[in-house]
Amino acid sequence: MISCFSLALINFRKGEELFSVFKDKVDCKEVELDGYIQKNMQEPSRPHRSVPEFWNDYDNKSLSFIIKKYGDNNLLLNYRYIN
Repeated sequence: MISCFSLALINFRKGEELFSVFKDKVDCKEVELDGYIQKNMQEPSRPHRSVPEFWNDYDNKSLSFIIKKYGDNNLLLNYRYIN
């Protein structure tokens, strides 16, 4: 089975040590981060909705109300906003 990934970020010495174990067995190329780094790796993302409003609704409303208002009837896609 062939496994692959497109980008590996090595931030610590331990990661560099682990990478050195297999780097000669794979095709790799060192690149500048500017062309590859995503926005959420540069700064935190803004909350999806009004967090205080959500928690107020969560504490005071029914689960069906929460699903309809925040989940568009799809709780699994919005799980991270409830958990």
